[in-house]
Amino acid sequence: MAKAKFIFDISDPDEARDMMCAVKGKDMAMALWEILHNTKKSFEWSLDGKEGVNDTHYELIDSIYKKLWEITSEHGINLDELTN
Repeated sequence: MAKAKFIFDISDPDEARDMMCAVKGKDMAMALWEILHNTKKSFEWSLDGKEGVNDTHYELIDSIYKKLWEITSEHGINLDELTN
């Protein structure tokens, strides 16, 4: 079985921060998954059937989420790889 070991000098503020990023990485990935997959649907459902809502509202939601996906892609984040 392959193993990896990370060692941080937590008395160094930068390394302490890096350690917290490593420790909380799965939590951050799950939060990002929730944001990118489920909140978009939630926003769209909240608009469904409301008076005054038109295609522009849905297009705005789409453009926001396209940008969020673009940012994650630019940073090399593959949520399928991190959450499965």
